[in-house]
Parts: sequence; structure tokens; C-alpha cells
Amino acid sequence: MAKKIKAVIFDFDGTLYDQKGFAFKLIATDLKNAFKAKAERDVRKKIRDTDFGNHEKFLENFTEYSAAKINMDPEKYRDWYINTYMPHFINVLSKWKSRPQVNMVFETLKNNKIKTAIFSDYGFTKERCEALKINLKNVDVIISAEEAGVLKPAKRGFTEVALALKVKPEECIVIGDRIDTDGEGAKRCGMKFIQIATKRTKKILGKKQFLQIQEKDFEYTIQTWENFLEKINIIPLP
Repeated sequence: MAKKIKAVIFDFDGTLYDQKGFAFKLIATDLKNAFKAKAERDVRKKIRDTDFGNHEKFLENFTEYSAAKINMDPEKYRDWYINTYMPHFINVLSKWKSRPQVNMVFETLKNNKIKTAIFSDYGFTKERCEALKINLKNVDVIISAEEAGVLKPAKRGFTEVALALKVKPEECIVIGDRIDTDGEGAKRCGMKFIQIATKRTKKILGKKQFLQIQEKDFEYTIQTWENFLEKINIIPLP
């Protein structure tokens, strides 16, 4: 496995930080816009796995669908989403913490000449990484699915990340918290997939288990980032 892996692609939300309680905090700290925020989440579920072609087409469709849910003018909803909702998202995230040892993982992979990418569902990915104090000097590529105009698990998003990394899809591992988006997208491209254990998956895997690698020919569980690095024959930084 280690000889074939040249890049690791990380999902953002739920992967680089634990999302437990985050959605509640996001809405509870801006209750006057709760219905707008709910429309955003509902529409994302509706349009996932869609390739809009580019960022502008995504925004056109996304804001039209979301605004219609709450009888709001699409242009006003778009302005709220870009200039109010996402800055609020970043502000709340700045009070959150990344998963333990995330920066160690990126640094270790870089030192071992394994490329890394962050492939997020939402935009403003660089700003959100900075809010979590993720050291981006060790990250090779940052791509937002919505800014690319192609939502997970649509294939183009994943192949564009591989292209930006200058590696073949089969040389990549995708690390994400959702099998239906991160895992399915990886599968469509022939990439390996590792699932981050969340509250839901821990009920199945057990409280102590952290990561689970799922591949065609074998499956095993990893409990820490160190275990992951060791599985691909890399010694973690002290």
C-alpha cells in the first residue's frame, strides 16, 4: 500500500475538526437567521452529487433553491450567504479546535514527500483552515467543491484534486467523515478511502476507534493518526 500512495486528500468539515455541536452553535449564535441557515443545509442535501460546471452556476442554483424555501429574493439570499453567513461560520469556527495532531500529520506527510490536499464542501476553505489554526505551509492544494462548481460525491471534484496534485487517482487516499460523499467520490475514482469515526460511526466501531480504512480487498481499523502514518510506513514526528 505505501509504495502506491503519493497523496492524501482530506475532507474538511467533520474530518479536520469534530463537528459535534457545531451546527447548533452556528445557528444558536445567530437565531434571527435560523431559517436561512436551515434552508442552506436542506438545499445542500438536495443538490449534492451535482456538477454545475463552475462556481457561478453553483451560486445561481443554490441561492435560487434556498431563497425559494423561505420566500426571499435570490440576490438578497446570495448576499447574506457570502457576506453574513460565511463570515459568521468562520468566526464560530475560530472558537473551535482542530482534531488533535492534525498539524503533525500534514508536516509528517510533507517531510516524507507525500502530497496533501484539503477538499472541502464549502467555500472560504483557506480562511476556515486559518480559523482552526491549521498550518497551510504543509498543504499542497486547497480546493472547495462549491467553488469548483461540483458537489461531492460527483467524480470531477475528486479527479480535479488529483490533477492539481499531479498524481493518479489510484495513488491517492481520501480521508473523510462520510461514506456517502467522501467515500463514494473516492470509490468512483479508484481512490482508497479512510473514514473518520464520528458520533454515529463510534456506535458501530466502538468508542476507542478513530479511523477506519475501507478498501476493496481488506478492511482494518486505525485508532490514532500515528496508526495511520505507520500503516503507510511513515514514522510519526515526536
